[in-house]
Amino acid sequence: MVSGPTLLRAPRAAPAAGFSFIELMVIMGILAMLAGLSVGWLQSAGRVNALGMARTQLLDAARRAQARSMGGRLATLTFRRSLDENERSVDEVAVHVAETVLSHAFERLDGASGMLPMEAQGDVKIDPWGGRTGGCAVFGRGGSLSFAPQPSFAVTEGLELEAWVLPTGTAPVMVLLDGEGCYEIALFRALTGGDYDLRLRVSLKPADGLGEPAWAVYETDGGPVKAHGRWVHVRVAFDGVSPIFEVDSLERAQRVTALGGRGAPAPTNAASGVTRSIAVPPSGAVALRVGTSAQPYQGRLDSLVFRGVFRLKDDLVALPSGVTFEVKSPARTTLPYRVRYANGRLDPLKHPEDVVLLVRDTGRVNDLPLVVELGRSGLVRADMSEAPAQATSSTPGTPATPATSPPPSGGGPR
Repeated sequence: MVSGPTLLRAPRAAPAAGFSFIELMVIMGILAMLAGLSVGWLQSAGRVNALGMARTQLLDAARRAQARSMGGRLATLTFRRSLDENERSVDEVAVHVAETVLSHAFERLDGASGMLPMEAQGDVKIDPWGGRTGGCAVFGRGGSLSFAPQPSFAVTEGLELEAWVLPTGTAPVMVLLDGEGCYEIALFRALTGGDYDLRLRVSLKPADGLGEPAWAVYETDGGPVKAHGRWVHVRVAFDGVSPIFEVDSLERAQRVTALGGRGAPAPTNAASGVTRSIAVPPSGAVALRVGTSAQPYQGRLDSLVFRGVFRLKDDLVALPSGVTFEVKSPARTTLPYRVRYANGRLDPLKHPEDVVLLVRDTGRVNDLPLVVELGRSGLVRADMSEAPAQATSSTPGTPATPATSPPPSGGGPR
């Protein structure tokens, strides 16, 4: 049987691989939607992480201040608003340690209780029963106490003077402490009445380190040292950025009254956080004088303590961008706010109550704030909460740092 001719057929073409144009558009849309969701989630996670980072920074700073305030030193924890290198506002926390380099209770004139060589000049004597704690130094016209040049007096990062004063003179300027052309702390008559303002003159290096030092003069406003014949506790400090004036443990407003030459700080520099070192002689030693023959302090002086302020590189921390803090307790307190530690606890002369701060993230306005509690008992805590718990006691399971030493004994000025 003869078969017919076989018809050869071309093989059927396979369907084209890949997606159609419509399918590609659908897939790209889905990917874009997923990318948008993931970016939003990542941004949200980043903001949460920013507040968590701020919590770690604040706890570390508070605990450093606690630890460094032991052994007679004072540590100051400063919360302030500053400007970064791009002139953007940033909240930061700084820790400064003030270590005593001179102290005198003036029970007798014996070279600062035998620690440093001292020479009494002019009219100065000891009244064994006329002081806050038993004895005091009485300075007449031209009376002063001189200390030989010491490297410990050549502070560069900052200084602090704390003393009890009872002025009796009427001179327009009466110098309390003179650091051989580097710094000077004085009382001067206010414009009205017989009260005294506090004045700080400090020779500062330019911010860029170039050029000659220049004098800056800061003073209080309103005569906070009253001429009422009673002892007054004064504290004057400079942390390299701005001065601190306290009278009877109340911080007083200050102003810049004079600026001298290139590199001197302008009023806006204190807000920008530009740190300047104090200029000292090349020898690294400064002579110190309590009172001065040129503009002598006239009156009584008791329990003088002079401290040098020391700062380490890790003691200034800028919080993440968008994270800000405010002081909730004490109420109606504005920045900059300073927390002072003594012997591992809040200084009772400065803090009659616990300190509570609220830390917020401006990128997440609906989130609960971070509550930072610094208790007078030594508690250090930071938690996410609507209302802070009492900082005087810690609850089980709370991450707290109790003080390891008893609070300083009271009864007398320090």
